[in-house]
Amino acid sequence: MPYALNLFNLIPGKEDQYRRYSVLAGKIIYGLGGRVVLAGHAPLRYLHADVERRQLIVVDFPSEAVFQQFLDEAERQHIHELRESATTDYIWTLFEQWDMRSWVRGTQPATSAAGNETLRPALVLLPGLLCDAALWAPQTEALADVSMPWVADLTRDDTIAGMAARVLAEAPSEHFALAGLSMGGYVAMEIMRQAPQRVTRLALLDTRARPDTPDETQRRHEFIRLAQTERGFAPITSRMLPLLVHPARANDESLVRVIREMSEHVGAEAYVRQQRAVMSRPDFRPGLPEIECATLLLCGRDDALTTLEMHSEMARLIPLARLVIVEQCGHLSTLERPTEVNAALRDWLLEP
Repeated sequence: MPYALNLFNLIPGKEDQYRRYSVLAGKIIYGLGGRVVLAGHAPLRYLHADVERRQLIVVDFPSEAVFQQFLDEAERQHIHELRESATTDYIWTLFEQWDMRSWVRGTQPATSAAGNETLRPALVLLPGLLCDAALWAPQTEALADVSMPWVADLTRDDTIAGMAARVLAEAPSEHFALAGLSMGGYVAMEIMRQAPQRVTRLALLDTRARPDTPDETQRRHEFIRLAQTERGFAPITSRMLPLLVHPARANDESLVRVIREMSEHVGAEAYVRQQRAVMSRPDFRPGLPEIECATLLLCGRDDALTTLEMHSEMARLIPLARLVIVEQCGHLSTLERPTEVNAALRDWLLEP
């Protein structure tokens, strides 16, 4: 769990530009499971310094790999230029967390039963189809005190097996708690096939183990055609929206805005890859009885895509499964009912 320390000076007159950078950078940081733990300015006194720096920010990232993801995503969104032209004497310093109290005492910090992870376990979060880290934004913030959240990127592969292999290669810890929603649930079940020994506990949200029906596969082909011929995702999102959220939230502007922004961020090429991966996924039901870790199954009562009956089926097949039903909720439970979902995930993370 390294810390990134920023020291810098703001250029007078460029404060609004740096404010814009801060908003954009903050979305990336929290989306990746990081958090700003300290900020200060206007030093009261300099003790030793050749260059005076008046601003200080400390960011907690789950791992060095996640820190690099932040830098890469910031470069992809072209926000480095905002910072570079609004500041001077800017430096990054990356620190691995140091339990100084244990070091002074000559003792070792407490570890989990998994071995070398600290008591705040890594939490790997897997987004759904046409979703990104914003899907898990309420959870990465609310659960940061009991876990180190990390949101995987599921846009680069065209098979569920490939997505799972990439998550295993990039995960911030050897052992981790694992949660997936919808397509993320398919990837989570594939991870349980490829490397069950690395998963300490499992949460499957608004997903299913059975494959598509022929009608569902045909609908996915139609959506691929739309993605390849239309400009933007408005036609797809408009058709999907009634299936994604509870009817009472269909006109919730803030919720709909997040859904539309996620789809535009993922983009057409990645969406086509995801649809092809989903269509070619296997039937995961035969492997469910082999899952040995504590498993949370969570479903919106009114989920029109992955129904309560599908979750009940998985609950019967997984030995240590617990089913939680979220009332007045559709498919995107993490965004629709974050308070209820956060409470269920917190209980799951804290289970012995």
